[in-house]
Amino acid sequence: MGRPIKKSKIGNPTASGNQITATAIIPGNAQVFTDAYIVSQKGTGKYIMASPSTTASDLVSLVNGAVSAPGQANVLVTPWGAHGSGATVTANVGIYTVALNASGAGAIGNNYKVGETLVVAGGTGTAATVIVANTKVGNVRVNNPGTTGGFVVNSYLIFNSVDWSTPANIRVATVTAGNIATVSIVNPGVFTNYNLPGVNGLAGNMAPDVIINGGSYATLDLQFAVNAFSVGAVIGDKPTIPANPMATATSQYGGTGAKVNATWQVNTLRITAAGSAYDAVNVVFASGAAAATATLTNGNLTATTVTAGGNYTSVPTATVQPITSPVYAEVIYNNTVKDFNGNEYAYNLDQTTLTGPGQATIQSS
Repeated sequence: MGRPIKKSKIGNPTASGNQITATAIIPGNAQVFTDAYIVSQKGTGKYIMASPSTTASDLVSLVNGAVSAPGQANVLVTPWGAHGSGATVTANVGIYTVALNASGAGAIGNNYKVGETLVVAGGTGTAATVIVANTKVGNVRVNNPGTTGGFVVNSYLIFNSVDWSTPANIRVATVTAGNIATVSIVNPGVFTNYNLPGVNGLAGNMAPDVIINGGSYATLDLQFAVNAFSVGAVIGDKPTIPANPMATATSQYGGTGAKVNATWQVNTLRITAAGSAYDAVNVVFASGAAAATATLTNGNLTATTVTAGGNYTSVPTATVQPITSPVYAEVIYNNTVKDFNGNEYAYNLDQTTLTGPGQATIQSS
């Protein structure tokens, strides 16, 4: 266990030396004294304490937490792991989720293709990409108005093959001598095939799967716009977040103008200062669910690993903190201190750098 406290560690620290200090409510006083000191040891965890702020001194017992009544005191113990300072990091983010903002436009023949990857514009740092998850009819033009007549206003040309998870419905808006003159889009549908359909793969001269209330042999030229995006393989690594909506690159198949809204996750941490004299550290984020681990070399921060990215609309602040688990002394001995968890440490009264687990500094002045 250990011998009683050395006399050199006991007494009024304002007089001379470096002695153990405490926070206490000394009997006969209502106030909390943060500059209390040990006058003498009276038993296991029991001490006569006084304060430079009062002439009273009396018996107190050490407690595991804040003092709340006369006769209570606590002495803070900081185990190995609480030392070091100066390390700083900044977060870089990558795309976490994307949502369609604008489907894009394009003349007939200028399409977006399911499965293609597009670079997202905006922000600094490395680029991010999105993938066209599926498409829809963005523009339509009559190719063959029909050859046998029979079309009327409100005839419908339906595309509902296995390539469509939701059918596209094109309405006949005007006719000329029973053939289609103009059309409009009732439902753009959802197209899921990774290959562009129609003649030469340009979505032209497409025959509907079903014609309702009309003639035959009509074909349409369709232009495919974006219906939904998904996050690409490259999420980016950006110190700043671009404003929503963000433009996407022009499709190699001619589609233009598609935009996305995004949320972001922490992708990497950049070490801006290594700090010094650390025992062990935590990386702490000011908000959100991001998490990271740190690597120390000779007390300096040398690497970080992001273990959870979180979900953000602005770049979170990250700080490097010594691993602090302050505890309260249950019994103080000559060279060791026991906390209320049953752990015992060799202690120093000042903030001399500790060398490993099993050591602590104890509240002193």
